[in-house]
This record gives sequence, structure tokens and C-alpha cells, in this order.
Amino acid sequence: PRDALDGLREALASNLENLENQADVASRFTEAQQCAFLLQYNNDPAKASAAMRRSVRWRETYAFLPRARLRAFEDVVFVHGKRRAHTGGVHLVLRLSEVHRIQSELGYDAVVAAIVSHVEQQWLKLGVAGGSRSSARRAGDRGPGKLRGRLVALVDCRGVTPGTFPASLVATTLVTLDSNYPELAAEVHVVNVWWLVKP
Repeated sequence: PRDALDGLREALASNLENLENQADVASRFTEAQQCAFLLQYNNDPAKASAAMRRSVRWRETYAFLPRARLRAFEDVVFVHGKRRAHTGGVHLVLRLSEVHRIQSELGYDAVVAAIVSHVEQQWLKLGVAGGSRSSARRAGDRGPGKLRGRLVALVDCRGVTPGTFPASLVATTLVTLDSNYPELAAEVHVVNVWWLVKP
């Protein structure tokens, strides 16, 4: 709702020791991204603003990989096709069977960084459909619109067994994405997980 979005911006600018730095927090995120944080925290401006401040601090130190560097990880994570998902976003594919090989060659942190860097690129494209202030007023202030450009994740477990499942990498990645890319993944599909199905 528009009032929750306004409340978020007020929370970022009030009761803070350094208003100048905190005002900069709001400028680091688009309206769509601010809405995503609100959605994750059930339209609670205080919780959403705290999460945004933590995310800004994380982004200031995280080493994202450039597009050219991501080519080395194409066997593990890649974007399939153009922005054709029903959400207006892309299909992001993660092939867990290749994690061990690439991790051995390039390192654990580099694999996580490759996944996060792909997600960061899609985060920058997140938008709001029907989200202008004028349209919100005409609609009776029902809100800024719907998020557009959310990705659909496909996690391929072909060739993976319970003994080779990269649990630590998956856990680290999920925590990072949940904290810094709220609501970006519209759907997550896990395929080829025969070992989870009991006869």
C-alpha cells in the first residue's frame, strides 16, 4: 500500500543519528525494491527499513563479479532465454551437479559470488507495473502496483545424490538472497530429485 511505502521512507529518515547517511539508504533502492522489502516484512516500515540498512552495508563490501567473469561459471548458473517468464523476468538455472567441479577449480566463495551476481543483475531490473502515483490516486490509493521482472529459478539436481548435494553452498546462498533480494524469486522449481521420492 502507498501508506506503507510512505511510512518506510519516514522510518529511514527519523530517529537516526546520521540523517544524511540514512537518507542515502532510500536512494540506493528503487521504488520497486523498496516495495519488495515491505512485502517481505508484511508492510512493517520499521522492520523493512532495518533490513534495507543491513543490505546497504552488505553491498558496500560484497565483491560482485562482472559479466565477463561470469562466463567461467556458465556450467553452474546461467540465464535461460530472454525476459520471457510470466512474471516479466528471466529463468535463472542452477545446475548443482557442476558445483563440485567448478568449486574445486575456482573456489567456494567464487561459486556463491557467481550466483549472487546473476541475481543482482535481475534485482536491478525489478520494476512496478501500474505503479505511478497518479494511477494510484485514481485507483483509490490501493497501492503502487505489482512487482514486475521477478525471476523464476530452476534448480537442476540431475546427477546429484544425497552424498554430493552441496548443502553448505545452497544454505549460504539462500541466506544471502533472502536478506538482500526479497520477493525477487517469484517461483523456485527443483527438478531431477529422484532421491527425495520414496517408492
